[in-house]
Amino acid sequence: MLYEGSSNYEPVLDLLMCISDFVYSNNSGFTFTQSLIRSGSAVPFTSYARSPTVTLPRIKAIMTGSVPSFSDIILNIAESDSVSTLIHQDSLLAQFKTNLKGELIMYGDDTWLRLFPGMFGRADGTTSFFVSDFIEVDNNVTRHITDELQNDDWAVMILHYLGLDHIGHKSGPKSPHMIPKHREMDSIVREIYTAIEHQQHLHSTLLILCGDHGMNDVGNHGGSSAGETSPALIFISPKFQVKGFHQECPIANHGDYQYYRTVEQSDITPTLAGLLGVPVPRNSLGVFIPELLSMWDVGSERLLILQNNSKQIFKIIKAAFPGHAFEPGISSYRCESVGLSDVEELACAWFDYLHLLNTSIVSPHRGPELESALLKFLRTTQDVMSSVASNYDVTRLYLGLLIAGIAVFVSLSAAHWLIRSSKFPWVFLTASVTAYGCMMFASSYVEEEQQYWFWIMTGWTFYLFVKGANYDLRRTSAAGVNAIVLAALYRVERRWNQTGQKFAAEPDIAHSFTQHLIILWVFVFLSYIDTCRRIIKGSPFCQFTSFVLWSFMSAIITTVAFTFKLAFTTADSPELVHNLSMLGSLGDFLNNYSLVLHARFVFLGTAAIVLVGIYALTSIASTDKQGK
Repeated sequence: MLYEGSSNYEPVLDLLMCISDFVYSNNSGFTFTQSLIRSGSAVPFTSYARSPTVTLPRIKAIMTGSVPSFSDIILNIAESDSVSTLIHQDSLLAQFKTNLKGELIMYGDDTWLRLFPGMFGRADGTTSFFVSDFIEVDNNVTRHITDELQNDDWAVMILHYLGLDHIGHKSGPKSPHMIPKHREMDSIVREIYTAIEHQQHLHSTLLILCGDHGMNDVGNHGGSSAGETSPALIFISPKFQVKGFHQECPIANHGDYQYYRTVEQSDITPTLAGLLGVPVPRNSLGVFIPELLSMWDVGSERLLILQNNSKQIFKIIKAAFPGHAFEPGISSYRCESVGLSDVEELACAWFDYLHLLNTSIVSPHRGPELESALLKFLRTTQDVMSSVASNYDVTRLYLGLLIAGIAVFVSLSAAHWLIRSSKFPWVFLTASVTAYGCMMFASSYVEEEQQYWFWIMTGWTFYLFVKGANYDLRRTSAAGVNAIVLAALYRVERRWNQTGQKFAAEPDIAHSFTQHLIILWVFVFLSYIDTCRRIIKGSPFCQFTSFVLWSFMSAIITTVAFTFKLAFTTADSPELVHNLSMLGSLGDFLNNYSLVLHARFVFLGTAAIVLVGIYALTSIASTDKQGK
């Protein structure tokens, strides 16, 4: 039984940026993982990852069971270990280190090392911010697995892969690189599962495959869209086969990436604590996943797991609501009433459990009812406390709004002084700023902020047309032509690159160049030619020899910059180069040399031409001064 064998139990936590669609759908490359679900060796869920859906807050939720805030986004990019550490907070890792025999080891995203410094006996961290790399960043994790599976000195192994996340950021969830990466990750699951089956020291190992967050239609994350908040969660062990967990896979989603049952991501915390026989972290708001209670055959043991979870979360309730009584004899709540507050519903759920507990002494076969009552209490508590955890100091919010309003007023006053002679532009500016400020109160408008500026541009174009016409036929014609040209350019600009949440995956002009590579590279080449021409045209030298040297230097630096662009594209997005034989061959040749060294040549060359230009202009100015 897993609970009794907790001292020899070795969990493997395998984190991917794994949207549920990647694992459970017909378009998935996780074929072996899907076979484990069908055979009953894996128990699948869709976990709900609350926003902000970035790595550090999600790791915090999984390890502590708490509800992270948006301030954790700042900590996600903080370089200081002392700023973002959780070493002084109660967490699953702290409980594992205290109660389990063996090392804690981690390979992958170095966010774990910043959050839990000194926690791991063996670790190899990889930075998550070089998103162009989705090969070596995963190979750096995989290279440790075979050796670690032979070792018997560890209690917990965490593998945090970044490749799927990086591919999403670079080219979206429908990238041609996605399915090969699915298969690569699926092969890791196969290797670990095969070792669990055949190696004696791993026979009680539990493999957890989960995503810390998902991604939206263009591969980004951080918000609250369905794709971002719906990562996969799978518990995998050969011991599950005898428990009747067999389910169909792949399956169709129930809408918005919902496959199988949805659980809170924070539910992982008490579930792992219960399976491994360690205390639940004191700040956890998670609820033990009831499907896994079947791992205990005795009802009293299942009830003990839920009671431990309830006692831990009950302490949070009493601390959060010190003015409320949660004892039936003291409380004045009437649970049969309609319109109870959240706290009253929570208290009544607890009273229902206590009532059943007292009556079960007379009727010992009421175990399932007690389990249901405890689960109801835990879920009610989770809902209430999660909303409390996201409450903010309203006074400070009002203070912030007041300061912002004063700043806007001062800015508009300064603008009015500059354009006081033009009545309509002043009115238009004031209306635009006011509308923009009101728009910031709605998250959907914030996500699509660019649409506001598109409409403002349209309004301003119309104003310029009316102002330019000034009721004069000849000027009306000229103004009309100018307005049409401006509107056409505006339309091209709007369709050049789709942004935001709703339309980010729609076709646009920029992405169409990937289907016409010759045109793309012609534009790139012409851009560098034009840059070189402008540098030469801006030569500070009048003498022929100096001008020729300047022109030669400009051409060399521009050529080196172009070759760096080609080399970087070959390494980062080879599909944009390899279909063009000449450029592809040149790019492959350039990749034999260090990109870093190549970039240094570009920066040093740019710095050199700037310094030469400054020196020449200074010399000319000095000569002119002496001549006068």
